[in-house]
Amino acid sequence: MSCPYLGGEGAGAPQVWDEDAAFLPNLASGPVVITGRYAKTSVPAAHRVDMAAELARIRRVLTVLRAEDAILIEIALDEARYQFARSQPNADKIGAAVQRALDLASRDDGFDERREALVAPLRHVCAWLGAPWHRLLGFVGLTF
Repeated sequence: MSCPYLGGEGAGAPQVWDEDAAFLPNLASGPVVITGRYAKTSVPAAHRVDMAAELARIRRVLTVLRAEDAILIEIALDEARYQFARSQPNADKIGAAVQRALDLASRDDGFDERREALVAPLRHVCAWLGAPWHRLLGFVGLTF
């Protein structure tokens, strides 16, 4: 059996990704099947979102983690809250701060246990931030 990644047959040939096919990793032990699919969800109307309350809910969920980078998570969420409190909130800066907080928190071992608690506030935050920030739903296994 040759491997194109190691210079065998088919080396240099373009690889085609099949979205509907399962990815079976070679190095996984045990019965493992990884699909690239997330559950589809909807987001509420942006004008109905209490953004300050949703940012506070995310903070409550993430501070329970006691992650190694807890102070950096707090700083990112403080930045998001600060940007929202401005007279002209910048959705991109808020989204980047929330993404940074989620990225740091997702590295903690306890994040998977708190994922369900993040679904509702993250759906609301993504609604307020707009379409470019719906990618944040991937942190909780959802897509729009």
